[in-house]
Amino acid sequence: MQNQLDGALQALEAGEFMMYMSWWPQDELSFTLGSYSGAGMASFKEKLAQFPPRSHFRMVTTKAEKEAHDVEFAAAQTVASANGQIMEVLAPR
Repeated sequence: MQNQLDGALQALEAGEFMMYMSWWPQDELSFTLGSYSGAGMASFKEKLAQFPPRSHFRMVTTKAEKEAHDVEFAAAQTVASANGQIMEVLAPR
């Protein structure tokens, strides 16, 4: 248990978090931010606001998914910027 707590503290101190956004199999957003999961853009924005400013979120997705949900990715990045956070969405192919 102590190892898990130490790991969580390190992640918070580093401010680096994994992010995952998906619209499959239904066409509704499911997401993971750090160790939190949820569904829907409203919940995503609410959870994002709970992370401190200067938090850095990274995600790798496909070019096809990024293009198909460009509006949603842009909305997420707008919210992150307003919160003083950095969101990096990489689509190498």
